[in-house]
Amino acid sequence: MRTILVVDDDPICREIHRRLLPRAGYAVVVATNGKDALNALKEHTPDLILLDLAMPQMDGLTFLKHLREDIRFKELPVFLITALASRETVKIAGSLGVRDYFVKAEFTMESLYERIRKYVPPHEDSSVASTHPAPDKAAADHAPDVGTTPSSQAA
Repeated sequence: MRTILVVDDDPICREIHRRLLPRAGYAVVVATNGKDALNALKEHTPDLILLDLAMPQMDGLTFLKHLREDIRFKELPVFLITALASRETVKIAGSLGVRDYFVKAEFTMESLYERIRKYVPPHEDSSVASTHPAPDKAAADHAPDVGTTPSSQAA
């Protein structure tokens, strides 16, 4: 199964992806900030990263710079999913190889997953009958959550 690393300090956003991505055929690892995401990369090798920009401890751009310094992740697809970003920030992210950019309040999950499938088909043979196959609740409920404390996890 292909793996997507979700890096976002918002527990609601992490939980949405943690529950929905497995239904679309992906394994999920989540991290609360760039520092925790770098640690997650020591144990997990994702096929794509969904990255927020504004996060505590290490923001998305700093994480992206560190990510691209590692030869293993030079070409790893990264999508920005952020509440807002200046043109300059988006330009810098683009120079660091970001493949797509989404404003949190302005996209649908279907449009996001459609673009994800262009870069990372959910199965090696690229044949998935539906965007939302029968839910795999066990997989969704057990997605690794890197760097969260019980008080920061979504209820």
